[in-house]
Amino acid sequence: SKTRSYRELPIRLSELGTVYRYERAGVLHGMLRLRGLTQDDSHIFCTPDQLVEEIVGVFDLTLEIHATFGFTDPVIALSTKPGQAIGEESMWQRATEALRSALEKSGLPFEVAEGEGAFYGPKVDFHFRDAIGRLWQLTTVQVDFALPERFGLEYMAEDNQRHRPVMIHRAILGSIERFSGVLIEHFAGAFPVWLAPEQVRVVPIADRHAPHAGALADTMRAGGLRVGVDDSRQTVGKKVREGQLMKVPYVLVVGDKEMDSGTVSVRDRGGNEVRDIPIDTFVSRVVEEDLSRALSTGDVLEMETAALTSPPPEVEAKSAPKKSRARKKPATKKSRAKKSPAKKTPAARKKVAAKKAPPARKKTAAKKTTVRKSPAKKSSAVRKKVTARRKSGSSGRSPRRRS
Repeated sequence: SKTRSYRELPIRLSELGTVYRYERAGVLHGMLRLRGLTQDDSHIFCTPDQLVEEIVGVFDLTLEIHATFGFTDPVIALSTKPGQAIGEESMWQRATEALRSALEKSGLPFEVAEGEGAFYGPKVDFHFRDAIGRLWQLTTVQVDFALPERFGLEYMAEDNQRHRPVMIHRAILGSIERFSGVLIEHFAGAFPVWLAPEQVRVVPIADRHAPHAGALADTMRAGGLRVGVDDSRQTVGKKVREGQLMKVPYVLVVGDKEMDSGTVSVRDRGGNEVRDIPIDTFVSRVVEEDLSRALSTGDVLEMETAALTSPPPEVEAKSAPKKSRARKKPATKKSRAKKSPAKKTPAARKKVAAKKAPPARKKTAAKKTTVRKSPAKKSSAVRKKVTARRKSGSSGRSPRRRS
């Protein structure tokens, strides 16, 4: 703590501070209402002459930050002195007039909420609508004359006299947890590329494509992108489906064709798909989206147009051998066609038929004779055996059978 000159003002201090408050169980609501939360809290110490300009600067910063996330057209309320408050009435009037003057100077429409201010000063609340029209209070700006007096804060003015500074409380996002919950509700989980936890997911078709998918991921990570690789043992369709359910902006499918051509098949979370996109074209487009903080993912058809207008040199170099192979194939067919007529002449066919016919007849005749002779031999042998059995069995008959 030390005495500061008016030349050092305004002094702007900020922190991410964790605060706790006891909320009843019935009003707790996930991330939107908690008992422990973190605020992007800031305090600005300035002279009374600097007060309006500092408030206007906070308003401009509020609109700029929230427009980045897609929140526009705020509903603004000026909250005045409540029933229980600290400080003199003159302090409250000066603080309220400073906030009113800043709002009018900014040209922002506002409403007056009587008696809704904090116990130590009036405030301005910014409410923003999410995608389905619900209002959420996010930003709060308060003017405080009471706490500098209670803390005994002073600065050395231009007249070499000690004067009391004015304190501005401001929280742009408010509670980080609550703002995150509102943001998830606003985008329904489908964050733009620059906000998505996972911006690109690479899906290899087979296990042999996994190293190539990992190399692609490393290339994109070097460009500043957040990339994941799904090399699980599931079908490609299921991997792509899981990527869409996780709201990943882009899913890349790589296989043999993509490895040979240096391209990728791109599918966005809306189900649109384009193929044969050069990896350099894809990375440059996604990096551009990331840096520009676009609120919607790019059109994959634009990537296809860029790929058609500027084909990669690797594809042209690899397409030349295919043409040379196609020229060699007709030559092999002609050489085979020249040899085939010599083998298949009518005279040759007659000679072959004449040579093959007699042996075939002899073999069939031989087979027929063997078939005719074998039953005779077998029948005579069987007859002899049957005759021998009858002779031997005639003496061994029982007396009963004789009678």
